[in-house]
Amino acid sequence: MSPNLKRGKTEVLFSFRGAGSRELKRKYYGQQACGVLYAVGERATYSIGVVGEYRHLGGLVHVTGDMRKEIRRRLAIAHSTFSKFRRLLFHNNAFTQAKRVTIFQTLVMSQFTHGIETWTFDDIKTRSSCWGHASIPQVSQSSA
Repeated sequence: MSPNLKRGKTEVLFSFRGAGSRELKRKYYGQQACGVLYAVGERATYSIGVVGEYRHLGGLVHVTGDMRKEIRRRLAIAHSTFSKFRRLLFHNNAFTQAKRVTIFQTLVMSQFTHGIETWTFDDIKTRSSCWGHASIPQVSQSSA
């Protein structure tokens, strides 16, 4: 059995730290970078793409560890879900406010928070943009 080394299936993302990291970042991610890492196997030499970001288990991982792009992507998914069900569920007088909150948390917030346990925040600005964004309405039990 051999691994699938096609672009988009198997790729390398380096996260350089410490002495010499600046030169290595330039080598693999700079303007002159070829974007390929060569790996020697038993029967052949394989070329594996070097990428700056990739999707892993449904989440976007970036070479710098910056989560803003993933947060924006998740907000867009949650906003799309909210827009899709807005009239059917949230403007329907047959549901109580408590039921609407439950539906919102189940349908919309679950889309936003999927994989959130893997998110890391390096700064307060990113953390606050995650929870204070205007594209997801704030719903509470007491706002009846």
